[in-house]
Amino acid sequence: MTSPKVHPLVRVFLSCSLLLLPASVRATDDIHAQRAREMSRSAINWLRAQQDSATGGWAVPPQGPNFPAVTGLVISGMLEDR
Repeated sequence: MTSPKVHPLVRVFLSCSLLLLPASVRATDDIHAQRAREMSRSAINWLRAQQDSATGGWAVPPQGPNFPAVTGLVISGMLEDR
């Protein structure tokens, strides 16, 4: 079974929304806490792989325009995960 096609911006927003959830919401016990950490690490790794190598931002289409708010959202999510 193949995965449905999802717009890249949707993937970025979903990954960031996972990272922005407070730890208390993401985990209710040790097993869920471990799963939440694994999901966060996976989301961050995916987001890093999507980062534009020329500008360092996210959601940078070749024809423009740039979306600096998406880059800010990604960075905020990564910092919240610490």
